[in-house]
Amino acid sequence: MYSRHAIAAVLALLPASAVWAAPATDDGAARLKGVFESYLSATEGVVTVKAAGDVYDLTIDPAPLLAKIPSDEIAVTILPMTYHLTDNGDGTWKVTEDQDVSWNVKVKGLQDQKLTAHSRSEGIWDESLAAYREMSGEMTNMVSDTVQYQTPVGRYNEQGQYVEPDPSETPAVLSRDHQTIERASFKTTGKAASNGGVDVVGTFDVQNVAQQSELGVLDPANPIKIGFAAPSYTGNVKIDGLQSKGILTLASWFVAHPDEDLVKAQQEDLRGKLSAALPLWDELAVDADVKTVSITSPYGNFGVDRLGVQLAVSGATPDGHLREKLSFDKLTVPEGLLPEWGVPLLPEQLNFEFDIKGFDLAAPAKMVIAAFDLNDKHDPLGKLDKDAVSKAFLPNGKLAVSLIDSNIAGKDYNIKYSADLQTGFEDGDIPTGTAKISATGLDNVQAALQAAPQELAGQPLMMLTMARALAKPGIDKGEQVWAIDATTPGVVKVNDMPIGGPGQ
Repeated sequence: MYSRHAIAAVLALLPASAVWAAPATDDGAARLKGVFESYLSATEGVVTVKAAGDVYDLTIDPAPLLAKIPSDEIAVTILPMTYHLTDNGDGTWKVTEDQDVSWNVKVKGLQDQKLTAHSRSEGIWDESLAAYREMSGEMTNMVSDTVQYQTPVGRYNEQGQYVEPDPSETPAVLSRDHQTIERASFKTTGKAASNGGVDVVGTFDVQNVAQQSELGVLDPANPIKIGFAAPSYTGNVKIDGLQSKGILTLASWFVAHPDEDLVKAQQEDLRGKLSAALPLWDELAVDADVKTVSITSPYGNFGVDRLGVQLAVSGATPDGHLREKLSFDKLTVPEGLLPEWGVPLLPEQLNFEFDIKGFDLAAPAKMVIAAFDLNDKHDPLGKLDKDAVSKAFLPNGKLAVSLIDSNIAGKDYNIKYSADLQTGFEDGDIPTGTAKISATGLDNVQAALQAAPQELAGQPLMMLTMARALAKPGIDKGEQVWAIDATTPGVVKVNDMPIGGPGQ
């Protein structure tokens, strides 16, 4: 009566997880232990489940698994994690946790990383969805320290002979990174999706972020010090059609087949599990706004009032798309960094957004799943028809690329641009499409360039003068507009005036 799908959430949704369980009895705890072990590991000591009144206490201790790592080059330490599960009696479970978390990863001669924090979360797990109907939590007092090293290398002596590195030589430090977050909170909800998956929406709020880095790539003895700080950043997450059951089942399959030979022997079963997990999701979208960013550097202090990032990407669907936007407001740079003539050219605002469509990820994914042969040591994808995959990826032979209402602006100028292009990947393919650029305040830009040394601004000034000669007046006062038509391959027109192509 236990759902194996739900248990796998402990892999995908740490630091909290849930399971469809029985009342809190010793027999129920024993059965739950077996279910969790099927997803995590049956190694003694990894999974412990105890009945405590109406609650099951689940403890996951990675130490017995980590002790099996057959190498003295890697050392991993992770604190045991404890979760409390309460049966709501309606196919849902209340899941809570309130604990310190810590891990330390050391890769000899390469990296040393340690993270500590306190984690608290509470949610309602729905067994029928294999997902949380609602969940909230926070991480507080998060501290992360990372050190990267340069592995000693051999060298050639004066006689031209290669000398192996001295194993006792202490590796040089390439970089140090110290990060702190006072508080990171989140809330999510989930509901059944039309495609059989789960629609998830969530928000996050991160407070007092700080980072200090020392970069010794060029000179380990005199590292470059850079700092980053922001009082907060907030955002939203949206996942349409998340295939939680298929993904969790796939994760459990790999836990049950930890050995390469086992995977190869059961690769036909693996094909089915991979296919069942597709398309992973229909669309995943994230947007975040970072407030009052400050950056310290050897050149002085930089700042941005607001930094925005938006991303939306499809899963393995026939109508593939990727959309991204980057924006910032009120960029400031250290006083004296720019020459006096360059100050008017400093961009204070940026909006850059693009959208890529016209590709199919579903068909190529199915082709790869059907064709792979893990028992072929030389070429596991040797049976794959590469040309067919390429054609399936671009069913119309072209990608559609759009630049959407983007602009870059300074104190006394604003340049806006947008475009719709089509491009292929065959030899001789020439991108085609249309674009529009409009600008105000170019007199100010031209005046700044004219005040600059000729050797620095001569060419940009000449190009600006030529571009303005092709412009047409816009609607706004002082606006200049360039309508670009490149719909005919190899021919470019600006405001109906041909400037490129055969005979130009």
